[in-house]
Amino acid sequence: MIALLILAMVGPIDLATQGNFEAAIAANQEQLKDASLEDSFQIFLNIGDLYLYWLYQPDSALIYYEKVKERFEEDSLKLGITIYRMGHANELSEDYQTAAKCFSDVVTKFREFCPSYYSDQALAAVDRCFHKNYQELLAKVDNWPITRIEIDAEIDEMPSVMRVSYQSPEKIKQLIDRKIIDWLLEKYCLKHRYDTIPDVRNRIFRANKRYMMDDILARDIYSKITVTDAEIKKYYDENREKYRIKAKAKIKEIVVQSESLANWLHGEISADTSRWDSLCKIYSTAPSKHSGGSLGYMAEGARPGIEDSIFFATEIGKITPVVQLDTNKFAFYKVLDKKPGRDRKLDEVKRLIRSSIYNDKKKKMTEAYLDSLFKLVKSEYFLDGERGDTLVKFDHHFITELDVKQKKEEIPPFQRSDYSKRENLKDLLEDMVKQELRFITAFRKHYYIFDSTFTNFLDNRKREMLGELWQREIVAKAKLTEREIKRYYQEHLKDEFTVPAQIRLRGIITKDSAYADSLYHALRYRPWWWPFSYRFQTEIYDSLINHYSLTPDTVRSIRGVDFGYMMKGSKPIVDSLVFPLSKNTIARPIYNEADSTYTLYLVVDKKPVRIIRYDQAKTGIERNLKRKKLNARRDEFLERLKAQAKIEYFLPEEEEEEEKK
Repeated sequence: MIALLILAMVGPIDLATQGNFEAAIAANQEQLKDASLEDSFQIFLNIGDLYLYWLYQPDSALIYYEKVKERFEEDSLKLGITIYRMGHANELSEDYQTAAKCFSDVVTKFREFCPSYYSDQALAAVDRCFHKNYQELLAKVDNWPITRIEIDAEIDEMPSVMRVSYQSPEKIKQLIDRKIIDWLLEKYCLKHRYDTIPDVRNRIFRANKRYMMDDILARDIYSKITVTDAEIKKYYDENREKYRIKAKAKIKEIVVQSESLANWLHGEISADTSRWDSLCKIYSTAPSKHSGGSLGYMAEGARPGIEDSIFFATEIGKITPVVQLDTNKFAFYKVLDKKPGRDRKLDEVKRLIRSSIYNDKKKKMTEAYLDSLFKLVKSEYFLDGERGDTLVKFDHHFITELDVKQKKEEIPPFQRSDYSKRENLKDLLEDMVKQELRFITAFRKHYYIFDSTFTNFLDNRKREMLGELWQREIVAKAKLTEREIKRYYQEHLKDEFTVPAQIRLRGIITKDSAYADSLYHALRYRPWWWPFSYRFQTEIYDSLINHYSLTPDTVRSIRGVDFGYMMKGSKPIVDSLVFPLSKNTIARPIYNEADSTYTLYLVVDKKPVRIIRYDQAKTGIERNLKRKKLNARRDEFLERLKAQAKIEYFLPEEEEEEEKK
């Protein structure tokens, strides 16, 4: 297959940017046969880069970088950019001392010969390697060091509220243990070559592509955007209305169905404004009735039309005339406060304007950049299946139906178009071509060598490998059978899947014992047609609650309460005295020691004991048992990894205890 690709004159960069790294290496090696000494430098570098940054094989990469050192030992430029790469290769091999020396040489010996970004990137990398070379160790796992300085650096990056808790030895050890587990899991994946599994390798490649597509825009476009004070001033002068703070009025409302009722209420409240809240609660049909009709502060224009105009025409503390609403209801308002509008000063909105101009430039420059790339290639579309599953071809690159399917999955559902329409599909394909061109351009410029890109690539590889590990070693080995689910249901039928009897209660609460008794006797009666038992006047019960909720009895502290449904067993005294009663029955006053009150409970409804069926409970049981199995399998797997590793701690507390012994 590799030979066929080379014979087809597909270049190494085309192969590499399609993810065919082995074929790209073979193509580069083929080019070496006829390459001049000068040309061989870039080819050696390209092969080393493919092994290091894309196949994560540092030993193979170092072979080719060493060849550059041997052949170009007098060329400081070539040596500098090669030794920088050797720093990454040694770091990936966990030879942090050699890596630190490579990066240090780039910063010191080769600084004046290499492009400035090499020394800038090497500075960040040498600091990272220094953390691993620091002499004060806190732990080692299979000779991999965890140093004091890297733990301190990790704590320093935490939010301040979290940072405080990591001053204790216990918390620091927890952080060390997490790093140990992290390293053991990654090493397990590498040992079993998870990164070579086709699906995993493809996901890593796609993640790295996405990063480079964003990175090239950040480096080549966004970094060049500037916003001057003159531009900000011009934008401010042209868009003053956009930054105006509108006038506000604090409003209360009463809304009713008829004009006559609105006028009567308006007259009553105008005569005595203290009655607003009580009348609003009784008569208003608006949701705001429960808060006295309060609407808070209403900005000018929030209710265009007659309402908006009268809000700001009425004096503070005054009541507006009655107005008819668009809903054919009638309303009037009380103005509690007003805040005048004003134009915000330039200094107040300068940051917002800068951001707005920056984003506008960013969008325009990005579109222009992508259009310029798109014009450089010839794109051929095959929307009718002329080329099998290939939908578009540009240069030696193809976009297939599988690529489109994966792209659709990345688009949020509410942003997706109907791609069964040709014009929408073609727009999507054009966008995908532009994205590929971004990646190809970034690859040609070797943007993968940047230190931030290198560390991001490693994070992508680690994340995808750990995801595969979770599926293979944890999920696949934590299977749950139907029999286990049924057994759990049967064993926990009484304690988990039996819903106790329920009773819905309302209550009248008073602090007066004698009054509670008199209320109880007033509410019960013997019907003439059945003088052998009592009945209860529930309609009087309701009127009592309504009456005292509007005009509270401050002496007896009477109030009505809707307790909702109560389960049997939640309150012993209710279980014994109220549960035995039938619906529409009122219990004798029950004393509550907690607040020294008496409650007359009205039984509104009763529900018997209910058994949750297996088909209703199955999903929840399956979810809980699955979670427990996953956690157990995970803990078992981690314990086995730790048992197989040599873990040493060098914490201060342990050292002090050893000295005391």
